[in-house]
Amino acid sequence: MPNVNPADRVFRHRMFRRCPVVLLTGVLAVACAGSAVFADDLYSLPDMQKLERTFERASEKVRPTVVSISTRRLVETRTGAERMLPHSQGSGFVYRSDGYIITNHHVIEGASELSVVISDGSRRDYDARVIQFDPRSDLAILKIDAQNLRVAQLADISEVRQGQWVFTTGNPFGLANEDGNTSVSFGTVGAIGRSLTNAIASTSNDRYYGNLIQTDASINPGNSGGPLFNLDGRVVGVNTAMVSGSGVDEGLGFAIPISARTRRILSKLADGKVVRYGFLGVTISTPDRRDARALGVPSGRGAMINELTGDASASPAARAGLRVKDIITEFDGETVRDSDHLIRLVGETPIDAQIDVVYHRDQRRHVAKVRLAERAETVVARRSQGNLKDGLRFLDWRGAVLVEPTRSFIEARGLSPSDAGLYVLECPSGTKLHRRGLRSNSLIVRVNGKRVRSLHELASVESQSGDKFKLELQSGKKITIRK
Repeated sequence: MPNVNPADRVFRHRMFRRCPVVLLTGVLAVACAGSAVFADDLYSLPDMQKLERTFERASEKVRPTVVSISTRRLVETRTGAERMLPHSQGSGFVYRSDGYIITNHHVIEGASELSVVISDGSRRDYDARVIQFDPRSDLAILKIDAQNLRVAQLADISEVRQGQWVFTTGNPFGLANEDGNTSVSFGTVGAIGRSLTNAIASTSNDRYYGNLIQTDASINPGNSGGPLFNLDGRVVGVNTAMVSGSGVDEGLGFAIPISARTRRILSKLADGKVVRYGFLGVTISTPDRRDARALGVPSGRGAMINELTGDASASPAARAGLRVKDIITEFDGETVRDSDHLIRLVGETPIDAQIDVVYHRDQRRHVAKVRLAERAETVVARRSQGNLKDGLRFLDWRGAVLVEPTRSFIEARGLSPSDAGLYVLECPSGTKLHRRGLRSNSLIVRVNGKRVRSLHELASVESQSGDKFKLELQSGKKITIRK
């Protein structure tokens, strides 16, 4: 079962629609009275055709820089045979002429094989390999065996304005996987600086989705990793997510902005280097200005600590004496505007750096020296990705993907060596197992009362069972399903 990419996620929300009330007399009166005025304001057909040609040339100019990506993953069937199954699809764009490609990490996460088709009309299918990836920023660099590719030119978030024209070119729903004929959609920038970090929370990879570009240019499943262009044909963002109540585009797409931070990350990844992030050990939110002032913050700005990560030994902030409800107002000499700003400041600070943190508590200003650690979640995600490529045994079992954990996998996932069993890597909604209560990141320890430590043992129990299975999880939860 493919990963459920952030760009593929469905966010249910209530929509209160107003029923249109048509007052015909009023409409007719306005139409009649204003017909002469509106006629003078219409664009001429040649002007509209000129705009149309502008859009055509803009898309033609950049098309050869865009790629379609499809991936497959090696899984083990119930009989013990190995099969390569479709895993995910996405988009990307050329970063360097010698075959370096930018895409999202979630597009290639967990893949065993990657295939790339360039939108240059050649229809040639390239095998690709991962140079490096960064789960936190959701970016990755791929390499294909090609030369003299046309490179997508990068713009900068400072050039992006709300309301300006932008367009996407990519591989929605995998339609361009065969011939590379990517789809084009024009729209506008709806907003700048959006945050979806809480909306697209992931316990396994700890992604940061802040400071995003919002657009109504179509971003559908499969557009992830593709470019968001301005009319000059330069990339202003990497298409990453959508918010939808239906599972398809509803005009709320989001892209990682091209900024100095993004450029630094891409440069490191292209060099094969690991991107490391500072860790403060807190969960935070932006306080209401009135509440902030009530707690002694004159500016009404800052980031409030909602929770400390683990105990004092696990949280650099806790070790330095910070507490829940403290409001951090300065970090390493820079004024903290809000929670998203603090996340970026901490993430861009070197590991082991000792930083002065100014915070307010009980109407008083305090200063603490905090030595930053590295984000454990990002380390685990990186190690797990490496393990997925290093011979782990998978089983596509009743719609769920089970893993026979190795010692390194157990350590990377933060499990105890005594936690023997079958790890549930994926259990998509809609499957019978999910409906019965099984979830991703669970550990199955017994089936029909018998310990299972391997896929072979699961197959043995399955062959001897009747019409029902009883699963027991490490958490103590028990699930009964019928064959």
